[in-house]
Amino acid sequence: MLGGTWSRSGDILFAVPDDGLYLVSSGVMTPRRIDWNGARCQGCLAWPAFLPDGRHFLYTVVSPERETAGVYVGELGTTKSQRLIDVMSSCAYAAPGFLLYARDTTLYAQPFDTGRLQLLGDPVPIADAVAYNPQTGRVPAAASDTGVVALRAPPITELVWVDRSGARQGVAAPAGTYFGFSIAPDGRRVAAARLDPQVGTTDIWMYQPGEHAIRVTDNPDWDMNPVWSRDGQNIVYASRRQGRARLYRRNPTAIAPEELLLDSDTAIAPLQAVSTSEMMYAAQRASSMFDLWQLADGRRATPLLKVGGMYPLDARVSPDGHWLSYAVPQTTSAQTVYVSRLPFHETRRAIAHAASTPRWRGDSRELFYLSQDSSLMSVSVEDQATASAAPGRALFRTSALGPSGIVGQAYDVAPDGERFLLKLQAGSSPIHAVVNWAVRLPR
Repeated sequence: MLGGTWSRSGDILFAVPDDGLYLVSSGVMTPRRIDWNGARCQGCLAWPAFLPDGRHFLYTVVSPERETAGVYVGELGTTKSQRLIDVMSSCAYAAPGFLLYARDTTLYAQPFDTGRLQLLGDPVPIADAVAYNPQTGRVPAAASDTGVVALRAPPITELVWVDRSGARQGVAAPAGTYFGFSIAPDGRRVAAARLDPQVGTTDIWMYQPGEHAIRVTDNPDWDMNPVWSRDGQNIVYASRRQGRARLYRRNPTAIAPEELLLDSDTAIAPLQAVSTSEMMYAAQRASSMFDLWQLADGRRATPLLKVGGMYPLDARVSPDGHWLSYAVPQTTSAQTVYVSRLPFHETRRAIAHAASTPRWRGDSRELFYLSQDSSLMSVSVEDQATASAAPGRALFRTSALGPSGIVGQAYDVAPDGERFLLKLQAGSSPIHAVVNWAVRLPR
């Protein structure tokens, strides 16, 4: 589920990934889907929030198109809708008449006329360093009826090596705020997207035992989802620059500029190097859910599979190229992990329900995933027409922060399957209360 809101009259409005908004009216137990023409992209609505009248509501369009993405206001029982703010962020109403939303990791307040449904004046920053997910726009911030604002700071984490029993073996990356990360083919080096608290966006860093960390990117935009090339020489990553989504490749130790691999007007993210010259990535069409694509050097990208989900970063091809693992939302709160045999779109087998984040061992004979209680599970995958029907077995219960819209990725596995990299909490992620913030706004 991508957010829910409760009106003062008892109505509940919530968003379902790849589907839309659902309303549970007061005294009625069955939700019904709200259909209206308020968004050009199907199933891209998120983070609904009722306004005080209980009839109008805010929502966010999570779209790769700049002219579509933003904060909208809709009305129950009608098809009326209008865009208020051109930023992809969840939005909350604060009394006596303000809207709260984020640009990167800065929280803004802007006066709002609830009667005319119009913004007044300019936005004013009221807090820095608020947790923010640039892929879904989620901001953990809320306001009380008295105007007190509560917000959560970005989580402080570290990347820690553990063995198959869960025993700690060392720290790969020191305390910071990390999003996506991946282990190099040598099983030693790590690439990670780390938040720069001064800028409010992420850069790609490389960590290696006994060496200083190397900053791979250095620009004011979001660099995310680092993935190693098959030979371990380069790191491929996504970057959002000048309103465009791009894939770049860079050798982290060479003095050379980054190489542009793909420029897109839709959201994209690299997932895995499937060969020395081919990369699998996720892409969102303007009017549909996410697809998986394969990009080869010097050739056009080809589609692999329509998976769905707001951002299918779980999809991985087995190293031998025979299997595809991925997670698909089944309900508003649960996913199912599937394994498909080539051709991927014709055959699949459910490996685990209420699970996420499948990852392969380097020889393709073992698949790992996270269970609902954050246990790291293992299942054998034999070289046959379908994946093994045997249930997964728990290796250990992790204390990793579960994958979410704010925390991001939870773990990765070394190629030999003997070590795992967990994202563990290294410091508090406090909830801050902001009072008297309205005095900063012009009168």
